[in-house]
Amino acid sequence: MSEPTRETNKEAQQRVFDKAVLHCVRQGHQCSMLGGGCSYLNRNGDRCAIGGVVDLKTARELSDTFLFEVPGSDLSDGLFSEIDKLVCEAIELPLTRPNVELLASIQHAHDDCSLGSFRNNFLKQARAVAKTHKLKMPTTS
Repeated sequence: MSEPTRETNKEAQQRVFDKAVLHCVRQGHQCSMLGGGCSYLNRNGDRCAIGGVVDLKTARELSDTFLFEVPGSDLSDGLFSEIDKLVCEAIELPLTRPNVELLASIQHAHDDCSLGSFRNNFLKQARAVAKTHKLKMPTTS
């Protein structure tokens, strides 16, 4: 009997990126709060890019605990924050600097698309993330 193959880090990154992109395209708009700004999970059940890759319980915890913090916010200090640890654990992504940078890039792609056509702007941002992190864009048609 053969052992199951383990996912490589690049495969894990691709899995997370695909899920985030497909979630954002399917939702079709930014997840925002009533007073403005983004939210991991809002009252309408919308989720941001990172909120869309974690389970509902974790998305709720992110919204309640880390309202204005995004993954990667402490990397300049060489530290992993609690949000980095929580998200990586929830999506089974190893807690490494490149992985947290990917999460931050995905979230910023979502957050930076508040004006104009969300779908088109998000896909443009997502293509840039894919290029930077050497990932492939998922099929979104």
